[in-house]
Amino acid sequence: MIIACSAGLIVNFAGLAPVGFIGDFLDIIGRGALGIALMCVGAGLNLTAISAKPGLMAASLAMKLVAGPAIFLGLGLAFGLTGVHLACMAIVGASPSPPAAYVLTREMGGDPRFMAGHITASTILSALAIPAALAIANMLG
Repeated sequence: MIIACSAGLIVNFAGLAPVGFIGDFLDIIGRGALGIALMCVGAGLNLTAISAKPGLMAASLAMKLVAGPAIFLGLGLAFGLTGVHLACMAIVGASPSPPAAYVLTREMGGDPRFMAGHITASTILSALAIPAALAIANMLG
């Protein structure tokens, strides 16, 4: 995953773009990637994983959905962002954990059950965190 992201970054900065059928093929694969990642998370999901380690789950969700938006808003304010730009920072900071985290956790020998629960819980709670972060961003800038 790290090699693929690095290669994509190099291709993007080089200004290269796939053309013709190669571009269409890569576009189709890219559209299917999110669905496959979500199915992997769903296959590994066990709702008891959310409550198996409640202290760790609460701490990780607080870091992701409370500290994350605060850090992003602080950075936005430090760089002088206001309005829509600051709101975008708030949304990025309060967004749920990505499904790719499950794949990385499984591949790197972590606790995939916990990560599946974390992704599920952060997705549900981000429905509250995003509007709250947007409201704070609106008050600040």
